[in-house]
Amino acid sequence: QWPFAAAILYKNRFNCTASVISSRHVITAAHCARGLKVGRLTVVTGRYDLRDLTTGQAIPVVAKFVSSAPRRQDLAVLALAGPTGSPPVTLASPAEDHVATLPGTALRLAGWGATTIFHERLPGFLKATITTVVGKKRCFHPYGKSFKSVAMICARGAKLNPKKRFSGLTSPCAGDSGGPLVADTPSGARLVGVTSFGPRLCGDPFAPVVYSRIADDLDFIAAALAVPV
Repeated sequence: QWPFAAAILYKNRFNCTASVISSRHVITAAHCARGLKVGRLTVVTGRYDLRDLTTGQAIPVVAKFVSSAPRRQDLAVLALAGPTGSPPVTLASPAEDHVATLPGTALRLAGWGATTIFHERLPGFLKATITTVVGKKRCFHPYGKSFKSVAMICARGAKLNPKKRFSGLTSPCAGDSGGPLVADTPSGARLVGVTSFGPRLCGDPFAPVVYSRIADDLDFIAAALAVPV
């Protein structure tokens, strides 16, 4: 289900999650690339268990393109030194995004991030879960002006223990930043967002998670893809 999922390494250590969007590019969160030296970044594709060095590809990064509107869009595109054999995911168009991100819609996400509420314990292998889009007011309450509904998607995971009133939720965590938020449309899987930020404790039942909305910054992505590398 996740052939386009990619891992970002910095100085050969896992840093963030990303998605393949062309044979030579991945998309991730801007905060996963900002301030980092390009020559020390590597993208791993086709390797669901990062401990299995016999699978997939590890490709150096030769250029990075970070959104010029950091307070609005947490997006970055990384250009690779060579082509990946992993297939790209299709970016959602504005029309597809409108339908796929209505409140109540279920979306799926994946990443190599931490598995405890305190951002600890990287599992080493790709994990996935389902999240549900919620109304923008649910994100305005905990995040205030940091949440911009036009450029961001607000979503909430499912209860880990449905029998408990205040159960923690399935949720992305540290390391899942930049990972894919996908809608399964009649035309196939569409990348509608990338994991951006969330509550201080992963799975907090009172605070949803925020994802950067791909359809809001398609011009930036197209410009990055057009730069020769």
